[in-house]
Amino acid sequence: MFSQAGYRTDIDGLRAIAILSVLLFHIGFRYTQGGFLGVDSFFVVSGYLITSQIVGELEAGRFSLAEFYERRVRPVPRFCCHSERSIEESKACPERSRMGNCYL
Repeated sequence: MFSQAGYRTDIDGLRAIAILSVLLFHIGFRYTQGGFLGVDSFFVVSGYLITSQIVGELEAGRFSLAEFYERRVRPVPRFCCHSERSIEESKACPERSRMGNCYL
């Protein structure tokens, strides 16, 4: 279950299943009604990972609230750039913007 220090392959598998169920819903797979189970599962797994990280840092005496939030905010600029590019591409080529007709 542990392949490197602190890494959990079982948790990674749960995250993959959660993401896959959301993707299947958005593609139109009819057996994934609502897609909410995947989102809820992803949030539960993420909450578990974040909580275990905080507890470990608290026990080691090296928890910093500023560093915690800095790790959460760090990916935001990349996300914004990616989202902006995706929006621009969908405007430039609207016939390809629907998930079912995506040829990328």
